[in-house]
Amino acid sequence: MLASFYVSLLSFPFSFVAIRNPQVLAQYLSNQGVNLQISADMSQLLVLWSQFALVLSSALVLSHSWRTRLLYSKDLSINAFKDRFNICVETNSKEPWVNALAEVFSDTPHLLLLFERGDYATVVGLGWGMLDRGLGLVRPESKTIRQRAMKLGIPSKEFELCYDARNQMTHAGVEPKYRDALNALLLLKQTLELLAREESA
Repeated sequence: MLASFYVSLLSFPFSFVAIRNPQVLAQYLSNQGVNLQISADMSQLLVLWSQFALVLSSALVLSHSWRTRLLYSKDLSINAFKDRFNICVETNSKEPWVNALAEVFSDTPHLLLLFERGDYATVVGLGWGMLDRGLGLVRPESKTIRQRAMKLGIPSKEFELCYDARNQMTHAGVEPKYRDALNALLLLKQTLELLAREESA
């Protein structure tokens, strides 16, 4: 993404040359069969495509930066998640499920990177899968994921928001929005916090 932006930006001087002298390519590529008309046509295409690429790559860079800042504002950076998970593992070190839980949450950094890239559907799908497996490990006595979440202390509203987004995507083909993906990440964060708080209390 950044590479595309810089390539587009660096092409600006060449675009300026092409605008000032549309026949410049013919001067250097005449032995390749490039005449004045072909040179002018190629120069016009170069200008148009470089401008288009710069606008597109700039939009992508800005949207990526916005999503990254959003994660940091919600304390959802990769390092914050790692620190939170390390506390959870430490306070539950004697539990038989702690190693399996570590494996379940090992995809969290990848999940955050997917959010930064705007892949909200994968975040919702994988995030829900991690929640389902994680709660199944720590609350196996409850039969459903809803019962496990409620027993752990996850608020019903937060759970239902993620549950609805996951069902809409899976059963109705509704594409998740950024808010749906963010809610899934926040629910994973809250799960780790509740586990650490409960077991250390």
